[in-house]
Amino acid sequence: MDSPLQSAAPIKSIHVLKLLFQSVIYHIWRERKSRIFTAVDSPVATLRLTIDRAMRSRLLSFPGSSAQPLSLLQVYFRSLSFPL
Repeated sequence: MDSPLQSAAPIKSIHVLKLLFQSVIYHIWRERKSRIFTAVDSPVATLRLTIDRAMRSRLLSFPGSSAQPLSLLQVYFRSLSFPL
């Protein structure tokens, strides 16, 4: 059976995965710097919600086209497993 990302347009799935990877790396890096320099750490659940919020905001900025049935945000939503 195909996963939600495989059943969507392949190029859009690749874009979503690249953005997700970049977002995860960036937020882990920020968390690491926060722990080193301020001795303040966040729970894993908070980090996950922060990454999810960043992804939604970033994907919302890409306009959908009438020629493509799914926007990048819809591809992302299809791949989520709830609850976050």
